[in-house]
Amino acid sequence: NRAVNNGTIDTGLVLSESQKAQIMRETGKDLSTELNTVGYAILIEDAGASVRVGRQSPNISVYYTYAGSVHRVEVASTAIV
Repeated sequence: NRAVNNGTIDTGLVLSESQKAQIMRETGKDLSTELNTVGYAILIEDAGASVRVGRQSPNISVYYTYAGSVHRVEVASTAIV
């Protein structure tokens, strides 16, 4: 909530149809309600068997709204075994 409180993430953004379509193409999900109400969405892809066997990390993306735009951050993660 710190990012919402300090203004880095905006809530209340009504996504345009083109923004909704782009997010849907990228994620296969409609994130518009979550982005509007809380300002961000965290997506963690299901790590398939080959990813788990290889001790790799799943893909993690954070979508957030700021200044009328939707931004995406790809989270790098490293498994420490």
